Amino acid sequence: GAEYAFPEAVAGLPRRLYFLRRGPLLGDMQKNTDDAFLLRHLLLRSGPADSLRLMAPELLSIAVPQACLTDPSLIAEFVPEPRVVPCETMALWSDTFLVLDCHDRLLIWSGRKVAGPAFDSLREGCESYVAPFCAARYPTPSVLQVKEGSSMARHLLSRVAPSHKDSGSEQVEAFPLLGTLTEEQRGAVAAKF
Repeated sequence: GAEYAFPEAVAGLPRRLYFLRRGPLLGDMQKNTDDAFLLRHLLLRSGPADSLRLMAPELLSIAVPQACLTDPSLIAEFVPEPRVVPCETMALWSDTFLVLDCHDRLLIWSGRKVAGPAFDSLREGCESYVAPFCAARYPTPSVLQVKEGSSMARHLLSRVAPSHKDSGSEQVEAFPLLGTLTEEQRGAVAAKF
């Protein structure tokens, strides 16, 4: 297939259009008609940042260090540093917490390695982190906590791009942090799907 290069000013447009078409504004998500009309109304009346979030969700990742995974007593000393990552399946690492901000809903996803009760304080920290987002929005977004492999994780999976189907070079180009993983680790993330 042919590859297209977009000018820098509109480089993110294809990805946003993908999410717009696939999301609840135009797609056939599990929203009822009233909810879809409300979101469309919000899109037209919101500022640029809120409108962009309504079109394409933002994904924040909080990676838990290996030391905390092997010795959960170190969690009390861990200071989480959320970072924005591409909203795609290859961001679903088992040792991370993810916060998906869809504007009308916030999802807190716990990877398999951090799903246990030893990491409850970090999950509560994620909920505290998103509380100011909820307070400043109308309608107030719901907060849903899900764990990797649970049936409720489908709410997150339905809102991320299926990058696990891309070639390895395309994955690293779209998500440079994947370059820090070995080929085997990248394959393990892709094999989840």
